[in-house]
Amino acid sequence: MNYFTPGIHFVPFESVRDAHDKAVYYLEANEQANRIRLEGQRRAKALIESRVFWLPNSTLHLAPKGFFLERDK
Repeated sequence: MNYFTPGIHFVPFESVRDAHDKAVYYLEANEQANRIRLEGQRRAKALIESRVFWLPNSTLHLAPKGFFLERDK
């Protein structure tokens, strides 16, 4: 299961040079960069608020009651 989709929720890169080139590109492509940023934020928030977290072996587990203290009040 993929939690985030490349190009939708984040910008993947393959090398330092590729990361640099994409950073330069997205500094000019503000609208596209903001769309990816917002989609990434929405997805991360949805995963966190669903009380789902994953262990190093990528097995999904429900967070125990009280894990999110502020939301449990």
